[in-house]
Amino acid sequence: MFGVDDAFGNPQQFTVIFEYNLPAKTAKDVSNWAEYWHKLGSLPFPSEQYNAALETITHRFIDRGSQAGAINGSALSSLRTNEIALSNNKETPDLSFNGTSTFADFVNENAAAIEAEVPGANDNTVPVTFEGQPFLAGSIFNDLIEWSAPGITTEDARFHASLNTCNGCHGPETNTTFLMITPRFFGQTAQLSPFLTGTQVVGQDGVSQTLNDLARRQLDLESLVCPSQGGADAGHD
Repeated sequence: MFGVDDAFGNPQQFTVIFEYNLPAKTAKDVSNWAEYWHKLGSLPFPSEQYNAALETITHRFIDRGSQAGAINGSALSSLRTNEIALSNNKETPDLSFNGTSTFADFVNENAAAIEAEVPGANDNTVPVTFEGQPFLAGSIFNDLIEWSAPGITTEDARFHASLNTCNGCHGPETNTTFLMITPRFFGQTAQLSPFLTGTQVVGQDGVSQTLNDLARRQLDLESLVCPSQGGADAGHD
């Protein structure tokens, strides 16, 4: 993730996110990737030794030819921007469907898949079309809303459907005001959002949801490299 500065070096509300696949064909390949990341924990941080090891891992998936059969052999899965610096205005329906019976139908018909999905994953439960009309948004304005509609049968499904959208995840559903990682001035530490570091949000039914995406990712990693510890996916609720 890269933060964008203006001509005077001031951080903008603008980030560019490069998301890569970690090429793997077998369970052993997956385990190897987990080991690469896990071994970073044995190195002093911050240090040049840590930086060099991280760079070596990074080149395994960012270099041309990293993923055979892909365009230019690139393992890049998506290039995303998260910005309001350029205008006042994926897993997200078009904003016009918020509050409609169409959105309620979508949530009710796909409740199990929606509740199982981790924000940021590429499971793509939102179809391009739904009920015979275009449904998936190409981009979305973040007006810090919650997605909802009359007729949704369970709050848990509504919450996860909203959480899995771009503007839902970057808004009140996660106690976040737009950016997950805030661009910084040179020499300063970037600030992480409550969604990443841990927070509790109260759903429309008054039930509290606990979110801590970095802890969830840690448990996922431990489940691959430390199975004897009983690591498991913490989910995101």
